[in-house]
Amino acid sequence: MKIIEVNTPMWFIHSEIGIQLIFAIVTLLIAIYAYKTYRIARQQKSLYFGIGFLGISIAYFIQAIFNFLLLRKISTCGMLSFLAGHSIETTLTLSIFVVFIHMLFMITGFTILAHLTLKEKNVKSLYLVWIVSLIALFFAANLSLVFYIILTVLLGFITLQYDLRFIKKPRTETFLVFLGFGLLFLGIIQLALATRLSTLYISGHLVTLTGYILLLVNLIRIVKK
Repeated sequence: MKIIEVNTPMWFIHSEIGIQLIFAIVTLLIAIYAYKTYRIARQQKSLYFGIGFLGISIAYFIQAIFNFLLLRKISTCGMLSFLAGHSIETTLTLSIFVVFIHMLFMITGFTILAHLTLKEKNVKSLYLVWIVSLIALFFAANLSLVFYIILTVLLGFITLQYDLRFIKKPRTETFLVFLGFGLLFLGIIQLALATRLSTLYISGHLVTLTGYILLLVNLIRIVKK
């Protein structure tokens, strides 16, 4: 996750705003349809599935709004200084704060989704994974690297679990969920490597978006049945 500074080219900020907004809207739709599924079937897993994606959607909205503020040259340091209780004057400090909040919501969302795949529903395991992830993130020397490692592990675990479910009981719905999370897993890996190989930046976002769309399509199919 790159921290965007004020000297970032405008075209890059424009593209980031568009990408983050698309992701925010699609993941919000997933959360909405997951809730509709919960209203129909009354299954707790559908409710928590929606909560997980709501957290992810909020993360994308936060990043998009911050990029928009940079583009419009709107200073929010005064407001943030008031909330923090001390002076925050630099764009870099503000960027780090916003990126950390973005990562917090992303990790929270995917941790909830990973917990859903466990047969053991003890909420303590959810708290354990979440707290350990946040501690690793907070003390990370390389924030971006640790963030992508955490997401890769969580998405890898989720993908594997749905793969095993599909092998055990082949169903279209299970396959679409497996494929969706599998594409998210591949997309996150590409985005992690994009810092070294810029050509993966576009493909990583396209693969990730495709994964989200497959998950949305699957929920729409379930609701319309």
